[in-house]
Formats: sequence, structure tokens, C-alpha cells
Amino acid sequence: MALKQFNTSSLTTNGNFKLKALVYSPSGFGKSLFASTAPNPAVLTCETGHGAGMLSAQKAGIDCFVPETYADMELFCSGHGLEKYDTLIVDGFSYATDTIVKTHALTIPRSHGETKKREMGILELSDYGTLAELERRLLARLLQNQKNILVTCLQDYYSPPQGGSDPRPEKIGGPDLPGMMRLGSTALFDFVFKLDMRPALKDPKDPKSRYNQRFWRTSADGKYLAKTRLRDAFPEEVPFDLETGEGTFQWFIDRAQSQKVSKS
Repeated sequence: MALKQFNTSSLTTNGNFKLKALVYSPSGFGKSLFASTAPNPAVLTCETGHGAGMLSAQKAGIDCFVPETYADMELFCSGHGLEKYDTLIVDGFSYATDTIVKTHALTIPRSHGETKKREMGILELSDYGTLAELERRLLARLLQNQKNILVTCLQDYYSPPQGGSDPRPEKIGGPDLPGMMRLGSTALFDFVFKLDMRPALKDPKDPKSRYNQRFWRTSADGKYLAKTRLRDAFPEEVPFDLETGEGTFQWFIDRAQSQKVSKS
């Protein structure tokens, strides 16, 4: 049996590139809005509110699917029946973990019996490994699709390991996922971007032109988790501007495809 073979020079040429990214931020920063800029997307909407959290993307007119069970999430992540779409998006994976995935984890019986806490829907320490594995399986299945992939999460903070002479921050920002998947999820993706916001001036000479600028952090800075497997493709900070198109989903795709391939 022959091994599957490819050359890395083909990964960003001839339209072959697929953007597979995990993005995170506090609620209300624009993750769903960013998702709506993806080419021909199908969205698994996992949040609350009118339209399951997709009201901010109303003008985009995109197809959304609302999961009710873990099996629904598995079906979407498999890509079955979604062949006509170019991008698969799971919007609100943090909330899905706290609800649908957690509920499924609690259906798995334990050898030493049930407890009142589990019967009330509250995870115990031994359940978190199961929860992480269920999350990992969903993300791994989703990433196997030869399409653009986007997963959005809320933001949380964790304490990094201490030790040695190098000072480390008390907390580091990352995706809001339980336990080992906070870091494990970032290892699965080619790109991990943190969506941030800061005050800025549209006109440097006019203090009244102040507004809140959205921007992406594309590389780790010791305070937030971020990464890219495509070296030098993106600046460390990228404005997210719908008017100019900078920092939109298609902008990242175009930028990656414009990278020159070195010839040895």
C-alpha cells in the first residue's frame, strides 16, 4: 500500500490553501461577525439568543444549523450533507462544551456508581477527562474536512507553570475550554487568533474621531495565546475592518495565498 504524498509548496498555491483557525475573545467583540465574512459558510450555531447568537450576522444571509445533541454536533463536524459549502464554522464552542458536550459526558456511567452531583448535571473531577476527549474528537473530525474551518470560543485565563528564573505572568489569556483542552485545542489548529479591542482615532488630529478598533493578535506575546504555522504570513496585529476588508476571513486567505514559495 502506497503512502499518501504531497509537496509543501502546493499548500498555499493554485487555490489549495484552507484556513483552519481557532479564534477567541470576550463576548461581543465580533467573532460571529468575523465568521460571517467567510466564503460560502455553513455555521453550527451553539449560543443563546434570537438566532442562536447569529443576529450580528443577519445581513450576511448565511445558512445556520442548531445542534440539540452531541450526535448533531458529530454529524456537522463530519461534513456529511455539507458538501456544497466552502467553510464549516462552529460558533460558540465554549457554550456548546458547557451544555451539549457536558450533557453527553454525564450519560457515560462510572464504574463506582453515580452521585447526587452528577444526577443534578454537575461534573465531578473524573468527568473532565471524558469531556476533554469528547471535545477533541469533535475538533479532530471537523479539521479532517478539506474546507476552510473556523471555531470560535470565549476567552478565559489560566495560570502558567511557574519555576526557573524567568518571570512569568500570573495569568495568560486563551480559549475558554475546560482543563487540558485550553491548550490542547490550540495544538490542533494551524492558526489561533485572539480578537481584541482598543481605543483609536480615525483622524489623528481630531479627538472627536475616537472609536473602538477591533484587531487580531496573531502571535503569542506572553499575555495571550496565539499562533500561526505559516511563518511571516501575517503581522503580529491585524485590524479587523469591514469597510476596508482588512482582517476579514477572506483577507487572511488572500494573504496566505500570496506567500512566495521558496525553491531549493
